[in-house]
Amino acid sequence: MILRLLLLCCTYVCIKAQRLGIYTLAGKNHTALQGRVEIRINGTSGTVCDDKFDNNAATVVCRVLNHNNGGIAVLDHRFGPGTGPIWLDDLVCQGNEQYLNQCQTNSKYLNASNCNHKEDVGVICNIDSRSMQISNSSITSQIIQQPSNCPNYRTNLDVRLIGPLNLIGIGYVEIKHNGVWGSICDDLWSLNDAKVICRMLCFELYCVQAGGPKEMIAGINQVSTNYLLDDVECTGNELDIRDCKRLDWSIHNCRPEHQEFASVTCIPLKNERPPVPVPTMECTNGTFNVQFSRYQDRFLLTEHLSVKNYSRLCTLTKAINSSTVSIIIPFTEECGSHASGNATHIFYTNQVGYKYTMVQLHVIRDNTYWIDVTCIFARNLEVSKGFTPITDTFTKTALGRFFLTMSFYRQQGPCNDTCFIELLDPVRLYVGEWLNVAVSLTSFVQDDLKLIVPMCRATPTNNRYDAISASLFSNK
Repeated sequence: MILRLLLLCCTYVCIKAQRLGIYTLAGKNHTALQGRVEIRINGTSGTVCDDKFDNNAATVVCRVLNHNNGGIAVLDHRFGPGTGPIWLDDLVCQGNEQYLNQCQTNSKYLNASNCNHKEDVGVICNIDSRSMQISNSSITSQIIQQPSNCPNYRTNLDVRLIGPLNLIGIGYVEIKHNGVWGSICDDLWSLNDAKVICRMLCFELYCVQAGGPKEMIAGINQVSTNYLLDDVECTGNELDIRDCKRLDWSIHNCRPEHQEFASVTCIPLKNERPPVPVPTMECTNGTFNVQFSRYQDRFLLTEHLSVKNYSRLCTLTKAINSSTVSIIIPFTEECGSHASGNATHIFYTNQVGYKYTMVQLHVIRDNTYWIDVTCIFARNLEVSKGFTPITDTFTKTALGRFFLTMSFYRQQGPCNDTCFIELLDPVRLYVGEWLNVAVSLTSFVQDDLKLIVPMCRATPTNNRYDAISASLFSNK
């Protein structure tokens, strides 16, 4: 019995140490570097739940896929739901495991998850940043017939690039006509022509360039010398290069020995920061209400927003809809807000953290911005001059208002100071009668605020500018 038990334990350890299944990336807009995590076990493909899944687990997945520079866990389900079993759940990885089944998990068995496919996790794999640098040194990467950036169902394209393996999206253009591949002569080749080629290959068009870096010359000898097109003049809006103004097929004046091949760049050459997120903001009810547009960052979620230097006593409110993600921050020290002022205004300031993750082809940009937000309140409530919010690169300022309540009380006969009755609007008094007034802030209360009423007048009508008036009190 003891020997048999030992053999069973050894069998479990040996299985756990081995690779469990075949890993792939799938889903909407997936590429070799990003997608929904799928594992094929005994011929059946399944997914992984996002519970506890983090960047360490993503690093393990990417390493299995031969991407050895780490990864980012994608928890916003942008790659869509999968099908089949959910093989793994509650994974806690250190990042140095060879396979996911070597990570800690609460599930003792495969396909024992309590998740549904709306929780299928995805990853984005980093690539060696050195492979994205365009320097004066020659590119030594293998020259290949590059794959397009199109989904898998669009495989039979009549256009391709000849370029480096480590720079997919940069290369010499080849097209196919009547089953034969050939090149395009670079006479009259321009940015609009390059846009059409990059569109055909399913790349974004914001960074397109005609031509490529000089180091791309390493692949020029592998380009077909069969010129199929020449004098191409596109408007940039065509869906196919064959729809552009051009000479007829195989009519050209380009010499093969001159290697006058058209080329394009469909990916960014510089790893620039994404645009600074500029929010809209309201200062109401003692809070900053900061709203970010999802049109700039369509994968933005509430967990991507935070506040600097807030404590557990702070109550933050976050909300999301199809167009915006917002965070509401009280004007309190517990939430990291600071109060200051001058002779005319009171200022409340804070910092909102914005976690910005963007994928542009093979470049992953993971930035955290800290946006300074300021609410300005005028001390003189009679100020009617308009205020224009100011927005700097990292600053958002907005106008705020205090909300007041004014109540009137009449003393009922001879009694102590607590014997008062509140009067309803409109208040009518007899000449010589005492009037008691209470004014208070209703939006929020702060100990270091002092309320001063500069002037209070009585009029026989509800017109504040009535010619008949009597001053009741001032500067109280």
